[in-house]
Amino acid sequence: MRKIKWRILVLLLILIAVSLTFYWHCKHSGITWYAWGYRENVNDACVRDELRGYFTQAKLNLQLNIQLQQTMSLGTESAHIHSLPKLIKEIDKLRRESACEGYLPFRIYAGDIQSYPTQLPSSCTSANPTKNPTPRPTPTPPQSVLDKKKEILTLAQSVGRLGIRRQGTPPDKGADFWATGFLIAPDVIATTCHVMDPVMVVKNGKHELHLDGEELVVDFAWTTGDKDYTYQCVINKVLGCSSRPGMDVALLGFDKGACQSPSRLGTLPSGLVLDTAEPQGIENDNFSLVGFADMNHPIDADTQDIYKPWKDTIKKADAQFVMGDQVPQVDKCGGTQVEILLDFAITTIGESGAVLTDLTKAESGKPLKVFGMHTCCSAFFKDEYGVPPKSSTACAQLRRTFDNQAISTWSIFKDPELCPVLKQHNVSGADCQ
Repeated sequence: MRKIKWRILVLLLILIAVSLTFYWHCKHSGITWYAWGYRENVNDACVRDELRGYFTQAKLNLQLNIQLQQTMSLGTESAHIHSLPKLIKEIDKLRRESACEGYLPFRIYAGDIQSYPTQLPSSCTSANPTKNPTPRPTPTPPQSVLDKKKEILTLAQSVGRLGIRRQGTPPDKGADFWATGFLIAPDVIATTCHVMDPVMVVKNGKHELHLDGEELVVDFAWTTGDKDYTYQCVINKVLGCSSRPGMDVALLGFDKGACQSPSRLGTLPSGLVLDTAEPQGIENDNFSLVGFADMNHPIDADTQDIYKPWKDTIKKADAQFVMGDQVPQVDKCGGTQVEILLDFAITTIGESGAVLTDLTKAESGKPLKVFGMHTCCSAFFKDEYGVPPKSSTACAQLRRTFDNQAISTWSIFKDPELCPVLKQHNVSGADCQ
C-alpha cells in the first residue's frame, strides 16, 4: 500500500514539473493556448501578439458585433482553446466582407486601370440574399487608387511577370507563369524566397539557380499612348538570399545587355525606389498592392470567386492587378528585425512578390516608393488547405500569421546579407550600417 502511495506521489510530482516546464516555455516563447490549440503554429512567435492586435484593430476598422467582442476577447489568456477556430472563421468572413467593400482586384491593362467586370462576385451577394435585390453599380477602384492612378501605372511598369520556359524558346512565345518580381536596379529583380525555393540549390553556402533545361525570365509590358511596350530578360543568377527565417526575399540578377524586346519598342523601365523608413504608425487604409495573379490556380474558394470574373472576361491564365489595401498592424515577430506588414488584400497564387505602396506618403511629382513586398497568405490556416512542407532554405520558411503579410523594405535594408547586394548595385538607401 505504501509503495502505491509513493508511486502516486512521484507521478504527481512529475506531472507538476512537466506542467511548470510547459508553462514557462509557453510564457517565454510567445506561445499561448490559442497557438497550442492550433498546432501547426505552436512554434510561431508571431501568433500571440499578432492575433490579439489584429483582432483589436479589426473591431475598430470593420465593426465586429458586440457578441463576438464579448465571446472572443483576446485580452483573456484563460479563453478556451476551441475559440480559435471560430475566431479564424470570423476573420475570414471579415476579410471577405472587406474585399467586397473596397479591396477587389482591378486589372492594369492598355495604360489604364479597368473597372471590375461584373457587379460583384457571387460570394459578396450570396451572404445576404433578398427577393428583389437592388442593382449595384459595377465596382470601380477605390478613390485612393484613382487619385494616384498615373503614379500607380508608372510603378506597374517595373512590376514584372516571372515565368519559366524551355531554353531556346523564342521570346514572343512566352513562358509559363511563375510569380511576380519587380525591378529595383538596372540589373536586379526582387521577389520572394519561397517561390524561388523549388528552382534553387545551396552550394558552398551560396544560393544558385537549379533549372534542368529551362530558364527563368522576367517580362515587363505596358502601354503609353497608342504604343505597347514589352521587354524580357533571362534571370541568370541569385544575387542574395537571407539566412534569417521569415526574411522571405530573394534578389535575382540578369544581363541587361541580353534583354530582348519582342515588340522592338522601348527600353527597360526605370525601376522602383525602396522606402527606407521604419514602418511605425502607418496603420491606414490608403495602401495599394500591384502584382500578377494566377487565375488558373486559386489559393482557396474565396479567391477563386473573386478572380473568376476576370478569368472569364480576358481568357488568360494570369494578368496584372492593383487593389486597395489596408495595414492594420506591423509585427516584429518576437523581437526580430523582420518587420511584417499585416494587410487585408485578397491575394492568390502568383502575387507573391507583389509591390505594396503607401499612398499617403506619395510626394507630388515623384514616383511612388515600395513600402513592402507581399509574401504570403492567410489561407493556409484553413484546415482543408493544410500547411506547405517546411523548406530547408531559411528564407523560404514562411512565418504563419492569420492575415496576409508583406516584408517591409526597411527590413530588407537592415538584413546583413541582402543590404550589401543592394549597396553593390547602387540601390538608394543601402548604407548597411
